[in-house]
Amino acid sequence: MALVKAQNTRRLIIIGTNLTSILLAILLSIYTTKAIALPIKNLTDIADETTQKSNFDLEASVTTDDEVGVLAHYLNQLIVRVKHLLIEKTAALVNFEL
Repeated sequence: MALVKAQNTRRLIIIGTNLTSILLAILLSIYTTKAIALPIKNLTDIADETTQKSNFDLEASVTTDDEVGVLAHYLNQLIVRVKHLLIEKTAALVNFEL
């Protein structure tokens, strides 16, 4: 009888440990996916709005020094450079028409 009770307890511990491990793995995968995908999605939204609406006043937030942070930094530089080029082009057209 004690042996059966010990085996049942062992089975419950194994099942509980496995379920806990599976739940932890699912939660970590959800967190990791969001931690990676959300900053990239934000950059994509900034790039999309900049190109679709020609809104060169946008700036991507740089919150990290990893690859996504570097990409955000260079996207911001690109947006500023294009904005200045458009200003220079407009000024040159105005001067040419005069």
